[in-house]
Formats: sequence, structure tokens, C-alpha cells
Amino acid sequence: MEINNNTVIVTGGASGLGAATAEMIVAQGGNVIIADMNAQAGSALAAKLGDSANFIECDVTKEDHAHATVDLAKTTFGGLQGLVNCARAGQLCRNCYRRKNYWQKWTTST
Repeated sequence: MEINNNTVIVTGGASGLGAATAEMIVAQGGNVIIADMNAQAGSALAAKLGDSANFIECDVTKEDHAHATVDLAKTTFGGLQGLVNCARAGQLCRNCYRRKNYWQKWTTST
């Protein structure tokens, strides 16, 4: 995917995988909207990344937050070309791991 001159929203973009993704987008010449519930970390990352980044406090479970995030991308950078969902990715991975172990216990016992 061509990232240069494109705008991408990254949910969960204030830390972890989301922050690394936001940094990669800016490094490749793109613009990023960092959407996260952690205002302190999100604002700090946006400031670090400069004019190619903006932050919005966003709870991905709320529709009005999603609309506001898309609107910010349009007004700040003139459009939106991509979305990367990283919100709660760490929690999902931990839950999947726990479930896998739970099911392995029942499928491997005799």
C-alpha cells in the first residue's frame, strides 16, 4: 500500500502496536490520526510526530466518537484513505491465549 500523502486513522494509536503503526505511517510520508482513550500518551505521541499527526480521544465502542474521528481526518488532512484497528489488541490477544489454554485442557485430556 502506498502510504505517502495518504491519511490513516489508527485506533489504539497511543501505545504498543498502534503507536508503532502511527510512527511507521509518518516515517513513510503519511498522515495519521491517533485515536485512543489515553489522552496523555496520544497527545504526546502526536506532538512527537509533528504536523503529520493529530490526536483525538476516542472510545471505539461509541459511534459518535467514530464519526468525530473521521471528521477530524477530513478537516485536518483533507480526507481519509485508511484505517488500522489496534484498540484493545493486547487485551484480545491475552483473552485468545487464555481461551486456547482452556480448550487445550479439555481436548488433550483422556
